[in-house]
Amino acid sequence: MKTRFARVGWLWLFAGADVLAVGVGLATAYYLRFHGNLIPVVKGYSPEEYVRMLPLAVVIWLFWLNQEGLYEFRERAFN
Repeated sequence: MKTRFARVGWLWLFAGADVLAVGVGLATAYYLRFHGNLIPVVKGYSPEEYVRMLPLAVVIWLFWLNQEGLYEFRERAFN
C-alpha cells in the first residue's frame, strides 16, 4: 500500500498534467478557430481575452475531473 505522501505526489502530478492538457487544448482551439481558415471568422476575440478565461477553464475542468472520480486511487486498475 502506498503512503499518503506518495498518493498526494501522484495527485499533484496528475493535476499538473491536466492543467497542461487544458492549456494546450484551449491554445489549439484558438489557433484552429482564428488562424486555421476552416471556417470564416466574422468576429473574433483577442488572445488576451482567451488568456483571461484560462484560469476559469482550468478550475472548471479540474472540478469536473474530480467529480467524475478520476483522481481517486484504487488498489486495482479494473475494479
